[in-house]
Formats: sequence, C-alpha cells, structure tokens
Amino acid sequence: MTTREVAAFLGLSAGTLCTWRYQGKGPSYYKVGNAVRYKIADVEAWKNENVKRVELTN
Repeated sequence: MTTREVAAFLGLSAGTLCTWRYQGKGPSYYKVGNAVRYKIADVEAWKNENVKRVELTN
C-alpha cells in the first residue's frame, strides 16, 4: 500500500505517516528505491495493537 492509501485506511494524513516514519513510530514499512510501501497485514496489526479501550462508568 502507498502512504496515501494507508493514510486513508487509518483516517490520517499522509503527512502524519511521514512524520511518524521520521520519528520511528507507526506501522512497519519498506522502501523500493525511493518509494515507501506498507504491507496491509503490518498496517492492520499495528492498528489492532494500538486500539485504546475505554471503560464507561455509570
């Protein structure tokens, strides 16, 4: 997946993903030449690992 595709999938901007790559955060990625690519399985795994659970109290 491209940066734009991942950004749309996660509801983020492409700029956020670029910043996260620079900071060593976010889903795993690889490069083919200068092109950044993501494996869908890595993106989904990262998303599932970073879900925040909120308990509601009455």
